[in-house]
Amino acid sequence: METNKSAGSEPWEEVFMPLFEERQRFGILLQVPLWAGIAVFGGVILFLQFKGALSGALSGLLWLCWALMAAVDGLLASGGMLTRVRKEGIEVVCLPLTLLRKRIAWEEIERLYARTYSPISEYGGWGIRYGQAGTAYNIRGNQGIQLELKNGKRILIGTQQPQKFLEAVRSAAPGKT
Repeated sequence: METNKSAGSEPWEEVFMPLFEERQRFGILLQVPLWAGIAVFGGVILFLQFKGALSGALSGLLWLCWALMAAVDGLLASGGMLTRVRKEGIEVVCLPLTLLRKRIAWEEIERLYARTYSPISEYGGWGIRYGQAGTAYNIRGNQGIQLELKNGKRILIGTQQPQKFLEAVRSAAPGKT
């Protein structure tokens, strides 16, 4: 069956589907301390309640703090980063807070290339980081795609698949690599 196409239109998949998509999650080394902290804090509250060392109001306040801590830790542990290469440019989304999103159009990029980097010495760790080397969006590892923008800014996007990322870039914007 042939689809009706008006002049200049493209199939839905070509417009909306990314050429490359990678979802990275925080590693177990971050998740274990988060969950252990929740368990230890809950255990301490239970122990103090058992010993009768907490009043009703203080106990309720501590359990509220525990619940808030568990929610925040759960968000952090379930979070990560989604990177997409599209026909229009590159998109980085911080999960689960999808409002933290960065889109870079191909017209903004002077050049880009894969490189090995030091998350701690260059950017002070993982996450969305701002340093002398520029801005980094990284979750794990030490492999990334370095973007040099026409306005002089530098952005590093961490990836576990630098070659596939670059292949998608070559397909979408051949002159950028």
